[in-house]
Amino acid sequence: MTTEVRISSNHLGWILEAIARESASAINLKVNFLIIPTRRREYLYLKTWLRLLRRNVNISKRLFIHHTTLLKFKGDLRNCPSRVILTHFDSDETINPLLLDKLALLDLIIVQNTRMKEVLLERGLDESKVKVVLGAVDRSLYFPKSSSPLRSYVLIVGECKPRKNPALVSQVVSANPNIEFVIHGNGWEQYFSQRQQKIHNLEIMPFSLKKNPYLLREATLLLSLSKLEGGPIPILEALACGTPVLATDTGFSRDIINETIGRVIPIDASVERVSSELITVMNLKSHLWSKDLLDGNYTWELLGNSIYE
Repeated sequence: MTTEVRISSNHLGWILEAIARESASAINLKVNFLIIPTRRREYLYLKTWLRLLRRNVNISKRLFIHHTTLLKFKGDLRNCPSRVILTHFDSDETINPLLLDKLALLDLIIVQNTRMKEVLLERGLDESKVKVVLGAVDRSLYFPKSSSPLRSYVLIVGECKPRKNPALVSQVVSANPNIEFVIHGNGWEQYFSQRQQKIHNLEIMPFSLKKNPYLLREATLLLSLSKLEGGPIPILEALACGTPVLATDTGFSRDIINETIGRVIPIDASVERVSSELITVMNLKSHLWSKDLLDGNYTWELLGNSIYE
């Protein structure tokens, strides 16, 4: 008997795959990953059919990665214990009625922040079925510095998407010419070139897992101005590195950040408000850089025990 983990092919390589795989490995649990095709052309490949035919039907538990995978499931959700990991919907309030019906049949719904739990409870789901599990950090990669930082810069991590609020990001960068900003993520060069913006206090680099821990350790501040998030996980990674965080009130920002390690601001905060908080939070780095601001919590092992219990 084993746990079947269903994940869409377009989620491979994303943080949700890492959450499922790394947490299972940390508790020495063998799971069967069933990769669900999401594009028509994938059905033309023999390996797709072989993968589906080789699925382990003798399963004791089923885990859906992301609500889109759950929506595509056509079987009986009551034939074995089933659960799902949710991140976010198109908005905090938008839940497909069909999805709501399917969620009600599950044994456990795992969400990444308390706001998501509140939304589900408002929709009538049983509180005993909803569990908040924030995420995990690989402590072999993300840890505090052993010497004081040599540079001072504000770091922004993530792909350029509308929910990342690129318009506000560019306005904040332009409004603070004396602060160095580094954006570590894909798609931002195109965003700025489309607007014919060339900002001299901004460095943009493609995302690299290898570079990410170093950039977070060296940063004076992690800035997250998203309109919508499930996490984001970079908040955990930054805090594990001793880097304070300034984040909008989305995802698990309010669940983790307090005034000793950062600030949480409204999603609709003005450029002036963000700029003012930047200075305050940047000053925190001087006495935090050598500390794990998560106090050793949020490990893969703890996450695995929460997800696969």
